Amino acid sequence: GLISQSYCVISSRFHGVASALSSCVPCVATSWSHKYEMLFKDYDMTDCVLDLSNEAGLEDKLNKILDRQSNANIRQHLNLQCETIAAKSNEMWSKVWATLNK
Repeated sequence: GLISQSYCVISSRFHGVASALSSCVPCVATSWSHKYEMLFKDYDMTDCVLDLSNEAGLEDKLNKILDRQSNANIRQHLNLQCETIAAKSNEMWSKVWATLNK
């Protein structure tokens, strides 16, 4: 509940990132695993994994999610992506149930 009410999220935990993205909350993350890149890819947000060795890039990414208009644009984008992901999930479950009901 707290994450879904946030303006933005900076996380180094996978479930924090997943919760933010699925709640349409702009998010950036540090990454120690390919799972983060793959999750951001699902939401078409591949530029949101922070490179901690690049201070200028880090500042740019943080400014992007903090900027009011950019934050609103990201939320709109995430909302569209969530709809697409939900449709794919529903399609998958329909196939699963159809297979089980045969």
